[in-house]
Parts: sequence; structure tokens; C-alpha cells
Amino acid sequence: MRAFEGDGTVDKYKTRLPLQGWSVSLELIMRFIHRYQASVFKKEGSAWSFLFREVSRITVDAFERKAPVVWTTAYVFPMEMIWALGLIPVDFEILAGFLSAAYQTGPMLRASDRFGLPQDTCTVHRIAVGAALSDQLPRPDLIVTTTHYCDGKAKTNEIMAQRYGVEYLLVDMPLEDTEEARAYLKGQLLLVFERLSELAKIPCREELLSEAVASFNDMTRCMRRANDLRKSTPCPFLPNNGGFILNFVGTLLYGSHLAPTLYELLDSQWRKELEERKFPQEKFRILWLMASPTFQATIFEWLEDRGARVVMEELSHCYWGEMDPSRPLDSMVDRMFSNTFMGKAERRARTAVELAKSYRVDCAIHFGHLPCRQANGALKLLRDALEEEGIKLIQLEGDLADPTGWDEVRVRNHLSAHLEMLQGEISGRRAWARGTHRGFENP
Repeated sequence: MRAFEGDGTVDKYKTRLPLQGWSVSLELIMRFIHRYQASVFKKEGSAWSFLFREVSRITVDAFERKAPVVWTTAYVFPMEMIWALGLIPVDFEILAGFLSAAYQTGPMLRASDRFGLPQDTCTVHRIAVGAALSDQLPRPDLIVTTTHYCDGKAKTNEIMAQRYGVEYLLVDMPLEDTEEARAYLKGQLLLVFERLSELAKIPCREELLSEAVASFNDMTRCMRRANDLRKSTPCPFLPNNGGFILNFVGTLLYGSHLAPTLYELLDSQWRKELEERKFPQEKFRILWLMASPTFQATIFEWLEDRGARVVMEELSHCYWGEMDPSRPLDSMVDRMFSNTFMGKAERRARTAVELAKSYRVDCAIHFGHLPCRQANGALKLLRDALEEEGIKLIQLEGDLADPTGWDEVRVRNHLSAHLEMLQGEISGRRAWARGTHRGFENP
């Protein structure tokens, strides 16, 4: 997905790959990223270079078919199942992000248009379907996903299964958390695990999942420590909304031995940089809601120049509790039901308020990916819940993967007006607080 300056960005390899106006294969892109980030990691040892070295390596392994390939939805499906069995995970949404970062969306969108996919379908899915039709993706042996929290992913996978002629397993996620619903979900997960075990040619035994669950717990503890550092003032950050990207792409590693290492590196990196005072003081602390552009959008650099810093994203916090390695499937059920996008939208709104308070934000920015009905449908509830607590919600509208509709000037003007008003409100509150401290009477 979109990277940032100094860590293997598109800018770094524009001179070496024929990007804009040309066609370059996803496999070539991933091979280049792997070589480049392996070199960067050897020199810097950063969490960012580690993540992209490993994700690109996993994708290259899928292209080379070093093991059976399972397409899934990394941010909702329990990835421990795939890693425990030695299978190779692929999430076409993450790969579509890489294509977007490499300016390769045009040919893919045209291919999906010719196929007849409606243009109001999620652009990420349109890019992925176009990539599949153009033989750009690693071929799956099995596709498995769930019905939450992206409606389009389930349907797009139907198209993909037909395209590749492979079996497609869809886990039907209940909308309400009841004992019956939990039993229903666990039964489905068991059937999926049996099919994955068959694909891996390994006897199906639930205890095989214990090590992957323990690894997930190790990752969770490291991730929480890194997230707690973001409560600091100043807040540590990765440029260009890199915190969101790292955490979203990082879901592909959940349940592997790589995931704890990723967050250990991030925690260590941020602690060192905080000690060295590498982070300037922020003027505005921002909670980022929903997704982020995968193409090179300079709006994040513009925000940082004005002291506006994203200190947390709603898709980066640990909403789950610790899993029990002795009862892995039940623990997976617990985690899936604890997803803050599950159930009524009020749950997501409550979580946004909790994060806003915990990270002491001055405002929230909701990136309204235009085709995403699930995210945008909750906008009023989010706005009402946050503004009831005195926290402004700014809505940005755009497409997270197609840069052709992104108007940087319009977005800057929109944000500039909101930040100017926010600065006035913050100055007013501080003046009021000083007056109260001195014993003045304030209206």
C-alpha cells in the first residue's frame, strides 16, 4: 500500500519501474519491494521495512506457489488457522492497495468496467477483479471469508471463485451475540478448519492452533504497548498516516511468528525516538476514522506541517481480549464477536468516543470512501456521539484507491477552514481555563 518518504515509497522507485502511463505486473512490483525493503531493514531495522519485506515475500511465495494459497479477509478472518497449517494467505484488498500505490489502477478499473462491474462498487474490489481478469494476482487454491464487516467482499469473492474455478467458503457472521449464535459460528469455523487442514494435508486437530493463538497473544501485548505510547505528548507517528497502513497491512501476519516481531520493533523504535525527542509537539491531536488513501496523497504531510497529527486510528486499536490457547476456536468466536464493527452502529460510535477520550484528541477525521456504504452509513451517529463530548468530526470524501477524483486543493481548503475554527475554539478554552485559574468570572 502507499508508503512514505524515506521508507521505500513509490517516489523511491519511480525511476526504476515504469509506473505512470505504463503497465507493470503486480509480481514485479512485489519482487522489487521485497528486495528494496530487505535492504532497508538490514540498514535501519524499522518496523515499516520489516512489515513490507515480509508481506512482499509472502506474496512472492504465493506467486511461486510454495504452498497452497488461501485468499481471505485478513482484518476479520482468524488468520491463526492459515498460519498454523503452513498455508499462504493472500488478501486481494491489500494487493489492490499495492497496485494503487504503484499507479496501476487505470488498467484494472478498465478491465472491471469491460467485465460489467458497476462503477459504484468499491474501487478496491473493482481493481482486484480487474487484476484477476488481467492475470495479475497469485492464483488461489481456496477462498474463505466472512460476511462482516464489508458487504462487498463476500460478493466479490463469488466472482473470484468463478474466475479461478475454486471452492469458496463463506462464514455467515451472526448479527447478535447469543449462545445460539456463538455455537453456530463455532460450527462454521470448525468446518473451515477441517477444509483448510485437508488442503494442507494435515490431520485436523484443534490443538494445532494453540501455538498460533499464543503468538497472537504475544502480538497483542506488544501492539498494546505501542498503542499506549501514542497517548504521549508529543505523540510518536509514522508519516503519511503510516500508523493506519502498518496496522491494516499487518493483519496479514496475525497468528504468525512475524506479528509479535513487527510490534516489538514498532514499540522499540517509538520509545527510542521519544527519548531522542524526534517528534515535534503537535497543535491538534486527531483520531482517524475508517480507511486512508492508498495512493500518494500529500494531505498528510500538509497536516503535519500545520501541527495536526493523527494519534490513533479506529482500525488500529486492540478491541479483543486475550485468547485461550487451550480453547482456540472458542477464543476466535470471542474475538470475532468483539469486533467494534459488529452489530449496531452505536457500538462503533461508542468506541470512537472512548478512543477520542483516551488519546485526548481535539477532533476526528472520517475518511468517507465514497462507495463504502457500511462506513458512511454510520456518519451521523459518529458525529452526534463525538460532538456530544465536544469533539468535532470532519468528513473527508474521496476514493481510497483511485486518485483521479482526488482534488488536493479542495481537500486542503476544506481542512484548513476546520482547523482554523478548531484553533479558535482551543484558544478560547485555554483562555477560559486561565481565567478560571486566576479567579476571574467567565460567562
